[in-house]
Amino acid sequence: MFTGIIHGLGTALEMKKLNNQLQIRIQPEFKINDFQLGESMAVNGCCLSVTKFSRDWFEAYVSSETFFRTNLKNLKIKNLVNLERAVKLNDRLGWHVVTGHIDETATIKKIQLVGTSKIVTFAISQKNSKYLIEKGSITLDGISLTIVGCNKQYCKVNLNPETFNNTTAVFWYVGYKVNIEVDALVKSVNISTKQNGISISKDFLFAHGYL
Repeated sequence: MFTGIIHGLGTALEMKKLNNQLQIRIQPEFKINDFQLGESMAVNGCCLSVTKFSRDWFEAYVSSETFFRTNLKNLKIKNLVNLERAVKLNDRLGWHVVTGHIDETATIKKIQLVGTSKIVTFAISQKNSKYLIEKGSITLDGISLTIVGCNKQYCKVNLNPETFNNTTAVFWYVGYKVNIEVDALVKSVNISTKQNGISISKDFLFAHGYL
């Protein structure tokens, strides 16, 4: 499990491709003194297992499912990626619950400067747009962000200067394909209510004491 708070950047050092699978070597730009074989690392939001490591780098395996569903297939040597280590049970949960299981890639359509922040608009499939809630959370390339507007085709998120300047978001451009993970809790509630024939409405929320 992750929180969507990026620990730092990493540089892609090597990539070995075999039958739509990858073995990648990444050098973190921050110190990691307690690597463990098999531990989880979110790379651009994708949960990967560490297969080998040294003091300065780690290697991870990218399955064919992850290869096809994410933007890691577009990664090139010397590209930067967002990195987050899995949370510990006694860690502070600073943002929202992130699984590292990417739902789709989405194309950025617009980047606007609003004050000192950036508003990023991206296209999203109707399959996943139903899990979006205004003021809710979504993860882009592993970064947990607040949804400031959404409909069946598009979503807008706000990036403050700290997030924008200290993650790979500073390199995003119109046309860039970003890894998307919708809020797992919203997805779970949506699926559960459908399976039980429950329709979430204002009347339902009022009747159950939420309003």
